[in-house]
Amino acid sequence: MTKSKYNIITQDDEVVVLQDLGPWTDHPTITNDIENVIEDLKDILNHRILRYVDSEGKITVAHYDQNYKFIGFN
Repeated sequence: MTKSKYNIITQDDEVVVLQDLGPWTDHPTITNDIENVIEDLKDILNHRILRYVDSEGKITVAHYDQNYKFIGFN
């Protein structure tokens, strides 16, 4: 299975923001691949807030625990 395709559009001391790129016919959305996205980014997340612009243009927060395991969206 392919992984989602995204760019880091901004990051600071508190937050990392991603843009979901698609195309969704070839790549899963960040929402559908969030466990892999968190795993791929854990070295740069450093427990910061993870936000992303989803495939519908909405900003979503992906919550994860101290072990970088996904726990929910907000």
